[in-house]
Amino acid sequence: LMEESHRFLASVVTILVIVLALCVRRNPRASHLRGPSLVAVGVIILQIVLGGVTVFASNAPFTVALHLLAAALFLGVVSVVAVAAFLEPEVRWSLRHGPTRLAWAAVVGLYLIVISGSVVVNAGAQSACASWPVCLHSPVAAGLLIIQMTHRSIVLVGSVLVVAFLVTLLRARRTDRAERVLSLVALGLLITQILVGALSAIWSAHTELADVHLAVAALLWSTVVAVFALSARDRDDLSSSALSSPSASEHVHT
Repeated sequence: LMEESHRFLASVVTILVIVLALCVRRNPRASHLRGPSLVAVGVIILQIVLGGVTVFASNAPFTVALHLLAAALFLGVVSVVAVAAFLEPEVRWSLRHGPTRLAWAAVVGLYLIVISGSVVVNAGAQSACASWPVCLHSPVAAGLLIIQMTHRSIVLVGSVLVVAFLVTLLRARRTDRAERVLSLVALGLLITQILVGALSAIWSAHTELADVHLAVAALLWSTVVAVFALSARDRDDLSSSALSSPSASEHVHT
């Protein structure tokens, strides 16, 4: 039942993504959405192919990891599309030139955190170490312990990058309200994710914590990507319109 529900939802999402790309192509005021929407179509097709390979491979750990990797990428892309949909077409926006190097480093670091966490789950290394943050002793095989500690090391580096990126935005004078709110939400989610991860390691018998850990990771990833997308706007345009609203639209068109 779970598998059939997953396939049904995947079919619905695929149709919606394709319809969105077609609508964007026909709307001259949505030209800034064409690139992200086409990427979303490409990623969802890749995800479908990997899903089929995963089924035929009987859920082999390597194919499952690739499937999750594409899933995280798709969530990031649709988060960008969602943010771009609220931007006025007049606002100059570029993912290639807008975000800073720190922004890119934070997003890549967080993506590696999500992927390494998926590898931990697929390898069965969730309970490889019952202590946190370092592993003082563990009866499991050295390979599982290495996977667990590699993930924790990536979490440390990635978290520092994410915090530096968000704090930099919060301290900047030209950061608008939307970026500030999302940055604060992302910081709260990051703290929650770290706490849940620690509890999941210490209380490995409580398997429900692993599900909460995965859910918070998805929320954190989507939120940070949204902040990243907002940071791609031209700062000179923020004084006229940051996000579409009645007052902002009146200002742009007067």
